[in-house]
Amino acid sequence: MRYRVTCRDRSSGQTYVVEYDTRSPQAAEHLALLGGHAVESVGTLEGPSAPTPRAEGGGVLPAPAGMPRRAAPPDTKAIFSLALGAVGILAACVPLVGLPMNVTGLALGLLSNTPGGVRSCGIILSSVGIALTVVSGVLGVLAVSNGWLP
Repeated sequence: MRYRVTCRDRSSGQTYVVEYDTRSPQAAEHLALLGGHAVESVGTLEGPSAPTPRAEGGGVLPAPAGMPRRAAPPDTKAIFSLALGAVGILAACVPLVGLPMNVTGLALGLLSNTPGGVRSCGIILSSVGIALTVVSGVLGVLAVSNGWLP
């Protein structure tokens, strides 16, 4: 069922309406509160959905200024990419461990749907880890083949 929640902007005092499709008026009120709205009343919508206020271009009016905005949580792929990139840099001195770790971190970073800092840091750290792992592997092969190790 659709519920209409009447809210008031805390800074300007303007009243606006938010609609929710939930099972109970309490759920609609909780959703409005979680969205940062100051709830005044909750009512049902009879029949089809009543028209919502529209902006000039036909879009829905945004919430009033000053309302808190919540950032979307980062994708778990981006978080794992960051973690694998950081640990992969430390594991770069052992190429058989560092290379799979960094390649997996790079793949997860590239597959992540979240644009932004966590994804970018994961991709950068994994790329640096791959480069360090390759350098470590090449130096290890040179050291063994030239007898540089005791």
